[in-house]
Amino acid sequence: MRSTYLSLSFLAFSFLGFQTLHAQSDTIIVEETIEEAEEMPIELYEEEAPAPVEVAPWEEDDEPRRTRIRPKYLPYTKFSLGFLSLTPYQPAASGAYVPSTDFFNSDQFSFEFGAGKNLYEGKVRFWFGLGVETEKYTFNDPMVRITSRADSFSHSLASGPTENAVQSSLHSESICIPLSIGLQNHKRRPTMKLQVGVYVGYRYRFYTEVEYDDGARVRTYDDLEMNPISIDPFISVQFKRLGVFARTSLLPIVLDNNAVNQTRGAFGIFLGT
Repeated sequence: MRSTYLSLSFLAFSFLGFQTLHAQSDTIIVEETIEEAEEMPIELYEEEAPAPVEVAPWEEDDEPRRTRIRPKYLPYTKFSLGFLSLTPYQPAASGAYVPSTDFFNSDQFSFEFGAGKNLYEGKVRFWFGLGVETEKYTFNDPMVRITSRADSFSHSLASGPTENAVQSSLHSESICIPLSIGLQNHKRRPTMKLQVGVYVGYRYRFYTEVEYDDGARVRTYDDLEMNPISIDPFISVQFKRLGVFARTSLLPIVLDNNAVNQTRGAFGIFLGT
């Protein structure tokens, strides 16, 4: 029995001694690891500053946190539809015949394209372009005729079966150069734009057209003594893509000094980009 107690005591002391040695060994390993970590050099890496970006000599947008570059010239296109009227350029002589036009049946179609050059902060621009347009003046009186190298307008039954005429009109086709100064509320995406300028045009074709009650149409291309040059001041207001315009003319339509000269006025709408 005594030998059994001695054996158990020996085993217990042996186990305690082994645990103590194992703990000391772990402690030494941890201490060495910490010391090695403290002696390790620490390398610091600095990020290189980005190279400066060269900005082209264009206009920069003022939007925050973004750098936008705007070209000096902004392209545009415009489709216009207007209604025309004729007004006396000078007081008519006594007894002279002055025809009137059907405003809503006298129309003008035009297409133009061009660009706007920045003048001040992208909100004031000089606009210029090139366009083509057609004009149709429909007279209220279907008996109105325009004769060659004579009075500009005549009321006559002498040429053809005018008693069956239902419509008489004057047509022109021209090319034009629009020039204007425009103000807009934003340099890049304007929603409102105001333009004041002038159209300088050249009418390269005139003709008259008479429509009869049987549907027949007679066109006359003749020396009508019409003024091929037009200088038309205009004003327009545009909201987003849709706008309205008013336009008049500084030069008479007819060249004959003895004629009852008339100028035109136009009012309409347009679609612009």
